[in-house]
Amino acid sequence: MTAHELYERIVGEGGLSPEYFMHRMTVAEAISYLRGQDRRHRQGWEQTRLLGGLVHKVLTGADWEPPFPWDKESKKVEDDISAEEMRGLRALARHVEAAFNQKGNL
Repeated sequence: MTAHELYERIVGEGGLSPEYFMHRMTVAEAISYLRGQDRRHRQGWEQTRLLGGLVHKVLTGADWEPPFPWDKESKKVEDDISAEEMRGLRALARHVEAAFNQKGNL
């Protein structure tokens, strides 16, 4: 993906501030942002797959389920995250939760 395509997806499609994208966003943040955008659109694609399969079944009598890239990903998500990374994510979640709880008590 070119820098121009990244800008189009993150700023144009995603609505992120151009200033943040150009001057403060890291590569890791950009990758996470794009993955989040893709996840946001999955529900629509899953609905399309379901309806397409239903129409195909009615017209032909045969099952049909088009494959999507995330079908393979969802099966190996836990394999991609190390135990150390998971501990870090859990610690971060506890920290964020504590911050929200403190803010709510003010």
